[in-house]
Amino acid sequence: HAVALSTFTVDQRRLEFDAKIQRSMPDGRTVVDTVSVVEDQVVRWQGGSYAYRVSPELSIGLSLFYSVSRMSHGEERMHFTVAGAPEGGEQPTLRPDSRRAPHQVWNAVGRLGILYAVPRYRVGLMVQPPSVHLRGRAKVRDRVVRADALDDTSTGSFTEASDNNVRAEEPFPWEVRVGFAYVPTSDFTLTFDGAFYGPDGSAEDPVRAISGRRYIESAGRAARVGAFG
Repeated sequence: HAVALSTFTVDQRRLEFDAKIQRSMPDGRTVVDTVSVVEDQVVRWQGGSYAYRVSPELSIGLSLFYSVSRMSHGEERMHFTVAGAPEGGEQPTLRPDSRRAPHQVWNAVGRLGILYAVPRYRVGLMVQPPSVHLRGRAKVRDRVVRADALDDTSTGSFTEASDNNVRAEEPFPWEVRVGFAYVPTSDFTLTFDGAFYGPDGSAEDPVRAISGRRYIESAGRAARVGAFG
């Protein structure tokens, strides 16, 4: 018999994206569009494992993990228009747009492993069924500002939509791993490993990372996650 406790980081990444498009229109206006995206994600597993040696050649193990996925998504967009001439054409317009969508997802993940080993050969198999969704929560907030310059006056508006109780999910598909090792001598080993993964959702039932946003009366719409979220 063997018992183990483990904690490890399955995935950790950071995405940064920044773009700017500036155009000169036929009527003399200059239009500038910018977008900046920053996204951080970390997935950690914690759990226990139990293994039993059925015979000198065959061992079986079972693991159960508690998975926590944390993601922070931020998106800043801006649309800016400058009139070509004061006496005509569209007046300067500024439209900043800020969006935030941090969320956490908790899943349960199980794995079954089998190892068969003889002096020169070893074969291993790991089977992981689809994860079980425990809970997931997201906070979605977006703010939109619009300002227009009209001769010697200006107008503007500010809209905010915030929802702190949105459903979030990030499932793990089924996975099968196969490993083979050949050990002809004590100082040489030849190995082969293969992994097969199931799909994340389907066309009929797609995975929705953030869903169930409610209608915000003051904003006249639901909070928006962002074009890249």
